Amino acid sequence: MANRTRVIAAWGKNEFIKEDAVKAHGYLSSFYDIEWLPDKVFPYYRHPYPMLKERCIQWLDDMSDVLMGKVKA
Repeated sequence: MANRTRVIAAWGKNEFIKEDAVKAHGYLSSFYDIEWLPDKVFPYYRHPYPMLKERCIQWLDDMSDVLMGKVKA
């Protein structure tokens, strides 16, 4: 990936994901700027679930705000 590549990270809130999510975030952030929609508890970054059209559209709108600098991740 190019130097200025921005990676979007999102995963769920299930407890069994936590260890792998921490590893993934640490690894990726050492190479790239990671963008995400923060949740209340690190490192669980919000993603559109359940995959309902309204939630997907809201996630895309929110992620667009993060990428455009309107919201700090």
